[in-house]
Amino acid sequence: MELKSKAFSGARWMTFGTVIRFILQVAQVFFSDMLNPKKAVYPQFVDENFEKKYLNPHLKKQGNFVEMISRTVTLEYWLRKVLGY
Repeated sequence: MELKSKAFSGARWMTFGTVIRFILQVAQVFFSDMLNPKKAVYPQFVDENFEKKYLNPHLKKQGNFVEMISRTVTLEYWLRKVLGY
């Protein structure tokens, strides 16, 4: 059942479920970008592929890795800011 709440987006009204799906898609792109070992800074310091180890299994519903994803994204964000990437 989809909620009848609506959010305004430009000249178009979207249901609450549509807004949530959009936010989840944006978050997935953001986390994928932050944890992609080809674009990330963390592989210079850690010998693990966090995207493969935590993000992909989480997105495939093979486990709940929210805490580890949050920690690794925080690490990557901090490394980018400290190292100037």
